[in-house]
Amino acid sequence: MSTAASRQYNFTDDKNNSVPITASRMDAEFDNTITKLNQKVMIKATAPTDIVAGVLWYDSTNKLLKEYRNSEWVIHGMVHIGGTAHATPQDGDLWYDITNNCLKVYDTSAWFIKANMEFPTGTAYGDTFFTALTTTALSRLAKSGTTGLVLTNNGVSNTPLWGKVNLSGGLGVSGILPLSNTAADMAYANTRFKMGTFTLTNLSGTQAITNVGFQPKLVSLKAFCSSGQYSFSIGDDDATSHYNVRALIQATSQFSGDATYSIYVIDTIEDNRLMSYIQSIDADGFTLHTDKNGTGATVTVYYVAYR
Repeated sequence: MSTAASRQYNFTDDKNNSVPITASRMDAEFDNTITKLNQKVMIKATAPTDIVAGVLWYDSTNKLLKEYRNSEWVIHGMVHIGGTAHATPQDGDLWYDITNNCLKVYDTSAWFIKANMEFPTGTAYGDTFFTALTTTALSRLAKSGTTGLVLTNNGVSNTPLWGKVNLSGGLGVSGILPLSNTAADMAYANTRFKMGTFTLTNLSGTQAITNVGFQPKLVSLKAFCSSGQYSFSIGDDDATSHYNVRALIQATSQFSGDATYSIYVIDTIEDNRLMSYIQSIDADGFTLHTDKNGTGATVTVYYVAYR
């Protein structure tokens, strides 16, 4: 039961003490009763009994304000507002830190940020927000006006920034990430290899093969000449190691090979030949170095480049 309100007047004894019951004394008694009724918060170490819905109880043991609702006590959260936290926090306490403009909750032994209530100066549509390394305040990363950039970080403080996709150490792709694979040279963008063909230049020197779509790790080369002693060769090349096996059609020995070239084709006689190896692996293909003997040869090359 609730604690009974003390009376201002004992009307039972007042008549014996010659204290008349007057309108003003009745008003004072009613005012006293109403004041007690308006004191809805009970302060106790244990939950009160015989209560009705809406009653508030300040639990002095756990230092929590509770409301009796639907046959149970519901804890009311309170927010402390200030530049520093209050001295005796309890689990679940909320503190709005006006120094760093953020809402924090107390859990076990520390304050944890739950929300920052202030956007940085200059905030615009499309911006990205983050917390910096040494502060709880929000920082702003402005939207990028360049198509195809992705959100990454600087690798030191993990501060986000806009950047290009560079997979040169992995899949061998560098540059701006395409938003769609519409170009012909992106036909193999989602695979681990690219197939292609080219005509080997019948000259000593270098020849760049481009539009592979990525930086290869390894290239397999199949060279074909329509006539000649060595009509075709099969080779592998990573710009460091060069291997070929060639078919010896018009000689007693059927096959030969070496570790100097990855393309080796002879047209008609030994003195007319083209021998090539990959000199460099490039961002979008590879570069061949060719040695020509005699009149060389007309050679078609089919390749498979691997990421």
